[in-house]
This record gives sequence, structure tokens and C-alpha cells, in this order.
Amino acid sequence: MIPWIDDFCKDLSNDALGEPIPELSKGWYRTHQYLLEPIFYSWVLKQLCRVYNENEAKLFYVLYYGRLDILRWHFKIMSNDVKDSLTLDLVKWLESRTPWARNTGKDHVFVLEKIS
Repeated sequence: MIPWIDDFCKDLSNDALGEPIPELSKGWYRTHQYLLEPIFYSWVLKQLCRVYNENEAKLFYVLYYGRLDILRWHFKIMSNDVKDSLTLDLVKWLESRTPWARNTGKDHVFVLEKIS
């Protein structure tokens, strides 16, 4: 999808924080500037307060990699008539869910990392 990058594996290592930079000391990583979405997702999975029953949840993290969705049409890979279809499907699905209706989505969080 990104023609000038050969291998994202090293960027996605270590819960997407990237490879450590030992010469800078512990806690420093070669983090790619556009990997906030997988970094946040990795963090969410480790939270002790995480619940699996939507009726117990106070906040909903919507796992949506907007950057990947944007890349499809940012590089002219698809036509205009389908470029927003996945996002619109997500919105329709969310609106059909009880947790969204309960607070009109005010308790739902999206993490979007890249501006376009």
C-alpha cells in the first residue's frame, strides 16, 4: 500500500513502538510517526479494567484503522464511488448497536493518527 516502504515489520515490533534505541537508554524506541492506532490498541488490550460485556462498559474503543482506509483512495487505488464505503458501513453498524444508541456515541472513542 505504501510504495516507498519495503518492510513495516520492524516498525510494528514491540507493540508497534518499534525497535529499542539502546544508545539512548531504556524506554526509547524507533517509533514510526503514523502508528498511534496499533500502539493504542496494544495498550487497550493490556488494561485491567477492560470488560467483555458491553452492558458493563463505560467507554467503548472503536477499533478502526482510519489511516489504512484513507490509503486506499489516497493513492488512487480505487474509484470515488467506493472510497468511503467501509467507513459508511462502520457508521451504519455502530448506529445499529445498543451501546451507541444509549448515549448517541458520546461514550465511544476513535483513535486516528494521520491527517489527510
